Amino acid sequence: SGYWRVGSDSSMILNCTSNPGACVGGRNSSAYCQENLEGPLCAICKHNYWKASGNENCQSCDEDRFSGMGTRFWVMLSLLVGILALFYVQMKMKYKGDQFAKQMVKAR
Repeated sequence: SGYWRVGSDSSMILNCTSNPGACVGGRNSSAYCQENLEGPLCAICKHNYWKASGNENCQSCDEDRFSGMGTRFWVMLSLLVGILALFYVQMKMKYKGDQFAKQMVKAR
């Protein structure tokens, strides 16, 4: 544990300095790394996994599928409000003064 090598026939063994827990070792080259990790010194997340820093565990991309929904909602709402504001200003310029108010009353 804490060491990594390229393959089972390699005599070069390297110390996993950035995240020793990621290198679990063993005789099977497919199991040298902790779950969901791969690559040199077990520093890369497998496909469809991610991590924010070197010491964290890899998390599935599917787990956080809905975490960005809040951000998307506010962006879409802001765009809608902006479009409505532009429409309002355009209508106000088109129907100046009392004409605008009369037109708005008719629309209701």
